[in-house]
Amino acid sequence: MTLDHGLAWFAAPKGLGDSVLGGRQNYPNGMYTGSITSTGFILRSVCGASVEFAGPMISDISDIAVAHERVFCANKRGGILQMDVASGAITPLYMGYLNGEFIGELAIHNNYLYAGVRQGMGNLHRTPLNASAWETLQNDRGLSGVEITWLTCSDRGVYVGSREHGALFVQNGSTVLRSVSTAIQRSVVQSLNPFGKSTIVTSRLLGVFITDSMGQNIRPFSNSLPPSSEYAVTVMDSLVFVANGEGSVLRSNDTGRTWTAFPDRFPRSVMNTLTTHRNLLYASTIYGVQVSADSGRTWRSLNSALDEENVFKTITHDSLMILIATNGTLLIRPNGTVERFNPNIEAEHQPRLSDAVIHKGVVYASGYPGLFVSKDYGRTWTVTEIPKVVMMRTLSIVGNELFMATDSGELLATPLP
Repeated sequence: MTLDHGLAWFAAPKGLGDSVLGGRQNYPNGMYTGSITSTGFILRSVCGASVEFAGPMISDISDIAVAHERVFCANKRGGILQMDVASGAITPLYMGYLNGEFIGELAIHNNYLYAGVRQGMGNLHRTPLNASAWETLQNDRGLSGVEITWLTCSDRGVYVGSREHGALFVQNGSTVLRSVSTAIQRSVVQSLNPFGKSTIVTSRLLGVFITDSMGQNIRPFSNSLPPSSEYAVTVMDSLVFVANGEGSVLRSNDTGRTWTAFPDRFPRSVMNTLTTHRNLLYASTIYGVQVSADSGRTWRSLNSALDEENVFKTITHDSLMILIATNGTLLIRPNGTVERFNPNIEAEHQPRLSDAVIHKGVVYASGYPGLFVSKDYGRTWTVTEIPKVVMMRTLSIVGNELFMATDSGELLATPLP
């Protein structure tokens, strides 16, 4: 266990029984464990303090959550038990339409008790801590029966893991579960590439699709594209490049009817994204950035000093190259000089970028703690701070408007100066 964000670790108290459940709450030192014993249930903090509850109703607990002097225990299909720390009393919580459902996950956030249901009805449900009024949080895809596998809270809201539908997020003040897309890099990263009057849509895990000019009809881009576990796509004029999870880079010059497959150049599952600039093809990988000047036949390292960087995305321009990487944002000048992104602002955490566009000599970048703008190609920055509950993820400029997508599913727009 750790109480200082990983700086120091120590063993959890022993004697917790065979079935141990854990979580994070202020009871009393930030971490607690719960264990099922032969006679009941023990809640123990990392400092050694413990409270024991006994009773026949405690039989098969799947998760616990603590709020002040109350402990909530998910009893699988037996509902949720509410335990009073001071008195030791155990009372069943009113379940309403959730009666008999498999409650697998619990979390407490902003005075609500959240319950994730596995199997059966599925989905995420919540009730106020001081009332019995359950409600279902609908997801933005209209899916039903989503099986919830984990819950974790942040100051922005509740993150939700599901068995077949990836990670979801419910923002503070909202009752809608939204899919976390590019918020989780290298998971379900998507890209949009204009292609003639159409748009090529790439889902990293699902495949490559194309829409009509109105964006209403979508179909697989190519029936001859070899199946793969992962995809990354970019377009150069009439050429379409696809990198797959097996390490191959394929090229089509006939709208996906046929493909030229070059020898495997990359190890399996190292490719993050592809992009092009002035007839150069850039591959952002977990081992830096690779560049091809012959449409994918051969590759060289952009900068061997950066080959240990896990680069998610490369933004290219004649006057500046921006690398979005795990260890921060890197700026590369035309002469090859590499600089760390440093906007010289005070912030609670290290400033970072998640995306950027360069338009008419101005760099617009999203990240923490907001929207960054530079009129001298990243040498100096101004920042418009965004409340911490909102994280800007991607940017795009259409006409004279700047569009920004947030990790809660919102699309914001502002006119450019």
